[in-house]
Amino acid sequence: MFKKLYSIIITLVLLTGMITLPVRAEENEEISDFVISLGIINPTIDNPSDYVTRELAAVYVAKMCNINLDMTSDTRYFTDVESESFSNTAINTLVERGVLSVPENHKFNPGAYVSVNEVAKMLASAAGYGMQAEIDGGYPQGYLNAATRMGITLRAANG
Repeated sequence: MFKKLYSIIITLVLLTGMITLPVRAEENEEISDFVISLGIINPTIDNPSDYVTRELAAVYVAKMCNINLDMTSDTRYFTDVESESFSNTAINTLVERGVLSVPENHKFNPGAYVSVNEVAKMLASAAGYGMQAEIDGGYPQGYLNAATRMGITLRAANG
């Protein structure tokens, strides 16, 4: 459980610019190498200075949860995520595990930038804090509180 949570925290530190942790420069390089060695990010494709879309965030969280992204899924929870999409298996599996929710309109908005609140929900849910977050007020504040309890400080990417 701790390894999974640690991976989630580190990956989002590197990829979204939305999490702040006290990390020295030499530690940052070690963390980067560690996350790359886990196969969560690909340094030739992923650019840590880019904003992360909802689709990419789902893929990163799925990788941290050790979801096999090579599997295929015929299920379509969202009308705007194509069955052939590189993120389809990740998104569907995260829905099935309760990390992502399906709204009434069945839209995922894969190309939209992921928000701080959405990152908090994915992290808390993936780490098993979803029920506690719902008890604490649900989305978004309950999930932000859960992230804080996990030691994650979330901030806007430009702030």
